[in-house]
Formats: sequence, structure tokens, C-alpha cells
Amino acid sequence: TSRSVSFSGFARFPIVDDFRVSPRVRWEWRTSEVQAARSTLRPSLEFDWRYNSLALNAEAGVDWVESLGGTQDRNTSYFVELGARWEF
Repeated sequence: TSRSVSFSGFARFPIVDDFRVSPRVRWEWRTSEVQAARSTLRPSLEFDWRYNSLALNAEAGVDWVESLGGTQDRNTSYFVELGARWEF
């Protein structure tokens, strides 16, 4: 059994016609009877571009995970996600 609480926020800013930038942040705290407590912070930046019926999307960010318990463990990982969508 575990319990978690998370907060997230984002914004979207138009840069030029049909191109938008969205900064995002998410924080999660999780406790468990089996595993140590864990805190995760995930900031990222998303880019959105639309051209007629084609939508291109890219997001890049970092995950900072800290486990609290008998031994403290910190992990950092990076991610990049790319996508394309055809709307018909």
C-alpha cells in the first residue's frame, strides 16, 4: 500500500503563428509500507508547432528522484519525446 500527493503546473506561450512553448513542472511525494519514501521533481519544456493538419510536438526535461529511508539515494535522468500527429 502506498500514498502519494503530486502538484503540477504548466503554461503555454505563443511565440509566432502556430508555434507555442509550454514550460511544465511536476512534483510528487510517495510513501509506501514496503519501499522508502520518494520525492520526484520533473521540470520540462514542450514545443508545439502546427502546419495545416499536421501537428509536431517535442518535449525535453529532467527527472530528479530522491529516495529517503535507511539510505538516501538520488537519481537524475533526462528525457526527450518527439511526436507528430495528422488531424483529419
